[in-house]
Amino acid sequence: MQDWKMKGRPALVILHMQEGIVGRRGIIPGLYEAVQKSGIIPRQQALLKAFRDRDLPIVFVRALHVNGSQNPCGVLPAYGNLCNLIEATKATPDNQEIIPEVAPRNGEPVLTNWLIGAFTNSGLDEVLKARGAETIVLAGCVTHIAVYTAALQAVDRWYSAIIAADACTVPPDLAKVEEVVLEMMAPNVALVTGTEDIIGHI
Repeated sequence: MQDWKMKGRPALVILHMQEGIVGRRGIIPGLYEAVQKSGIIPRQQALLKAFRDRDLPIVFVRALHVNGSQNPCGVLPAYGNLCNLIEATKATPDNQEIIPEVAPRNGEPVLTNWLIGAFTNSGLDEVLKARGAETIVLAGCVTHIAVYTAALQAVDRWYSAIIAADACTVPPDLAKVEEVVLEMMAPNVALVTGTEDIIGHI
């Protein structure tokens, strides 16, 4: 294990593990298969158990992917591949549900963010502060977008951020991008480590 200490009360934040993204009919090509093969679900389950056993806060955040007519901002972003995914996807009860393997229990908030950042219009900051969290442990999909952005947003709000690297993943064709993010970019704002290491420090 690394030589580090958990700062204050930690909260576990599970990002975008919803049917419309990582489910069988998810919108990102290859991500369902990557999630099934990567082992991130058992690791997220281990994190959930560890936090539940210690009565520590757990929050789920799901992304709102909508078409133009449903866009709450009235306009779509002009650039980037993500725009195509937004245009092609409608918000339905199916694709907003957290996948059953990591489903929330009663009392565990399920928040919705627009569109990438977990803190954006979701109330996440207020929920974490109400629960006394000083450190947030991040897990979910996808690593180079939602997880990394959440770490950046967390630090801007004075949280200490930890990324459970082996409890996150990306589509297979973006493995190199994930490697760059976890090894070169994320360590500037967060502790990047593994599930067992995190559980050992709670």
